[in-house]
Amino acid sequence: MNDPGAREILDALEIALRRGRQICVQASGLSMGAPFASTDGIVIQSADSSGLRPGMIVVYRRDNRWIVHRVIRTFGRNAEYLCVAKGDGVNRLDRPFVAREEYVGLVVGIRAGERTRMFTARDRIKGRWIALVGLLETGAVTAMRWLLRRCSTPRPSN
Repeated sequence: MNDPGAREILDALEIALRRGRQICVQASGLSMGAPFASTDGIVIQSADSSGLRPGMIVVYRRDNRWIVHRVIRTFGRNAEYLCVAKGDGVNRLDRPFVAREEYVGLVVGIRAGERTRMFTARDRIKGRWIALVGLLETGAVTAMRWLLRRCSTPRPSN
């Protein structure tokens, strides 16, 4: 959302969430992979940021736009509580976000056509596995990049 009224629209939606309402919004982009690209919308509800755990799909605000990604890791407590998230369809981690300041809400379901499917306990377990694989994947990619740089750097001959 880069149009002039984006900030006001997001502010209004965030107020609705803080008042306990669930909202359904259109998701765009491919960073979460094919299942989200083929939906009409995602269902978001307000939830306490201190309860965020790896595997949960969250919405956080950065630069007047919402980002919908999966929590991969959490660090700290209270005011310094940080979350690292990642889109399921990419192999890089997002810059950590401050849960108390940037967290908007929790994705609790997907709408496709007239049908809304709310996430179940099975989805939450699957989400934890996806988060673990995502963490391992990004670590492997980082290690591979380091190794390639190291191997391609000329070494001084003796």
